Amino acid sequence: MNPYRLMKRKLVRLYVGMMLGLLAAMNGYNAYVDGSTWAHIFRYDFYFVLAGNAAVFAMLGVLTNMRLRKVKAFFAEQGGPAARTGALRALLRLPAVVGLAFLAGCMLLSFVYHFAEIVLLRIRPLGLVVIRHVMIELAAGATLAILLHGVVRMIASPCASLLGKKDMEGMRPTSLFWPWLGAYASLLAVTCLMLVWSVINGSGMGGVRLESMLAVCLFTFLFGLFVMRLLTSGLLRDIGALTRGMQALREEPANRRFIPVTGRDETGQLAEAVNALQDQIEREYADIRNELRLAQEVQRRLLPAAQHEIGCFRIACHARPAREVGGDLYDVLRLSDRMFAIAIGDVSGKGMSAALVMSAVMTLFRSEARRGGTAGEMMTRLNRQLSETLRGSMMVTLGIGLFDCRAGTLSYASGGHLAPYVIARGSIRAHLFSSLPLGIDAEERYSEEQIALNPGECLVLYTDGVIERMNASGTMLGFERLESALADVPPGYSPTEMLACLRTALQAPAVDHEAELQQSGIHDDDWTLMLIQRADEEGAADA
Repeated sequence: MNPYRLMKRKLVRLYVGMMLGLLAAMNGYNAYVDGSTWAHIFRYDFYFVLAGNAAVFAMLGVLTNMRLRKVKAFFAEQGGPAARTGALRALLRLPAVVGLAFLAGCMLLSFVYHFAEIVLLRIRPLGLVVIRHVMIELAAGATLAILLHGVVRMIASPCASLLGKKDMEGMRPTSLFWPWLGAYASLLAVTCLMLVWSVINGSGMGGVRLESMLAVCLFTFLFGLFVMRLLTSGLLRDIGALTRGMQALREEPANRRFIPVTGRDETGQLAEAVNALQDQIEREYADIRNELRLAQEVQRRLLPAAQHEIGCFRIACHARPAREVGGDLYDVLRLSDRMFAIAIGDVSGKGMSAALVMSAVMTLFRSEARRGGTAGEMMTRLNRQLSETLRGSMMVTLGIGLFDCRAGTLSYASGGHLAPYVIARGSIRAHLFSSLPLGIDAEERYSEEQIALNPGECLVLYTDGVIERMNASGTMLGFERLESALADVPPGYSPTEMLACLRTALQAPAVDHEAELQQSGIHDDDWTLMLIQRADEEGAADA
C-alpha cells in the first residue's frame, strides 16, 4: 500500500477514536466529578460536546490534508530532491501544527460553550464554577494536544524514514523539553483541579465521596501513564534508530548507512549530527583508501617481476598481502653475468608499519648484496643495521641465497626464516636452519650453508602465511599440507606451473581483487611463494 495512504488511514482512525473518547470522557466528567445529572447532560451538554468535538476534528482533518499535499504529491509522482525536501518539511511540521490547532480548537470550544452558558442560555452566572471549568478544560486540552502531537509524530515517522533525508536542511529546530514540561504541568493541573473540585462538591453535598476521589485518582493516574508511555515510546524509538546507526558505523565504518531524520527536536538534531559525522568519516576513509592504493602500487613496483630466467635457473614468485600493503618481501638481484642473489622475508605484523619496514629491508638487502660477501656476511650486516633501527620493536625473518649460474651452486643463509624445501624427482627434502630473526640481537652472526640443487630440482621458499592460512572450514593448513602439496606436484612442470598448482592445492585464490579474498574468509595473513628451478642439461624443466 502507498505509505501516504496508510498514514492517512491511521490519522483518520486516530481522529475518530479521540473524538469518541473525548465525548465519553467529558460527559463522564460532568456526571461523576461535576455532579451534573444525566438528564441535564442530555438536555444541553451532550449535544454541544458532540458538535464541538466533531467541528474540531473535522478542522484537524482539513488542516492535515492541506499540510500533506506535498507528501501526497511526492509519493504519487516520486519527485526529485526538491520535492523530497518539501515533503519532509511538511511531514516534520505536521505534529506541531496538529497539536497547536487542537489546543486552539479546545480554547475556542470552551469560550463558546461558557459564553452560551452565561450570556445566551443564562444557565449559571460568571463565577468560581465557570472559572474552575475553564481551567480544567484548558489543562486537559493542553494535555491532549501534547498527546496528539506524540501520536501524530509516531504515525508520520515511517513516511519520514522513507523520504530518506539525512539533515533538516534549514528547518527551525525544536526541543523535547517543552512537550515533556507541558505534559507534566497539564497532567498535574488536571489532577489537582479535579481533586479540589471533588472535595468542594462533596463538602457542599454533605461529605466527600470516597468513590469519586478514587475514580478521579485512578483515571488521572492511568491517563498520565498513557500519555507518558506514548511520549517515551517515540523517544525510545528514535534513540533505538540512533543506536543502530552508531553500531553499524562501529562495525562497518566503510559501509555506513545514514539515519533518517524523523523529528525536529534533539533526536532529529542528533541524527543530523551523526549523519554529518558519518559523512566526515567516509571522506576520511576515502582519503585513507586512496593513500593505501598508492602505497600498494608503490610496494608492487618495489617488488621485482614474478618470473625470471637467469642462466640455468628459472624463477617464479608470488606475494599477496593480507591488507592493501604487507610485510612479506621477495627479491631477485642480478650481481654479475655469473652471480645473482635472492631474498625472501617476513616482517612481524601486518599493514602499513610492516610495509615500511619491508621497504627498508629490501633497500638494505640490495645495498649489502652489491657490497659483496657471502650470504652469511650479508645477513650479519643487515641484522646490525636493522637492530639499531628497530630497537626490538619489530623483527624480520629473512632468507638470502647466492646462486652461481656457471657452477649451478647455491649458498643460503637464514635469519630465523622457515626451512626451505627442495623438490627432487617426486620426493621432497627440508633444509633446517637454527638462527635468530633479524632485529633482536645486533651481535648475532649468521653463517651460510651449501644447498645442493641438481638439474631439474626446484627450491621452494615461502613465508609463514602459507602454512598459517585457514581453509574454508577454519583449519590451519600447516606443514603437513604444504609437504603433501609439494609432493603432489607433477613431474615436468616449470616453476610457473608449479606455482599455479601449489596455489590451487593450498586454496590460494588466483584472483587479484581484495574484496573477493576477504569474502572467501581464508585470507588472513601475508603470504609469499618463491620457486627456483635448475634446468637440466638439455634445458628442460624436469622435476
